[in-house]
Amino acid sequence: MILVTAIVLLLGASLYPWFTSIHLRTEKFSCDFREDVLTLQWIHSVEREMWRETYQAEGDHLRLFRSQFKTFGAGTPYNEPLKTQGGFVESNPNLNMPQINWIISRNVESTLNTINGDIPIHQYFDDYSEITLSTHKHTIWTFLKDTCYDKFTASN
Repeated sequence: MILVTAIVLLLGASLYPWFTSIHLRTEKFSCDFREDVLTLQWIHSVEREMWRETYQAEGDHLRLFRSQFKTFGAGTPYNEPLKTQGGFVESNPNLNMPQINWIISRNVESTLNTINGDIPIHQYFDDYSEITLSTHKHTIWTFLKDTCYDKFTASN
């Protein structure tokens, strides 16, 4: 009886969504990143300088916790403490977003920076394609499947 109870508890625990990660959806496919932090990087279309926004998956939203940029312009935060680091101005906006809708452009070199490496998404999609980043909860079984990083690096 103890063995059966232990097996039922382990099986139940393996079906519970313990892990939250970042989910990428496109018109053609969707995939998940195993990590829960991701940086979206691009070249600002007016300033022509690098911008980075770093997000953390938290429950049902993405939290923007770091913005890095080289120059000030439209959309630059103005009401929070700023610091400089490695040639970038850095702010910590602490904004919650249910999802991010991003339009791909080769002109701005849209790139996702992950723990496993950079994914230059502008090389994988046509200009003006849209991706959506959101959160996704996983069981141990779905967490162990292929990741977005595997999908993109396998297509090289």
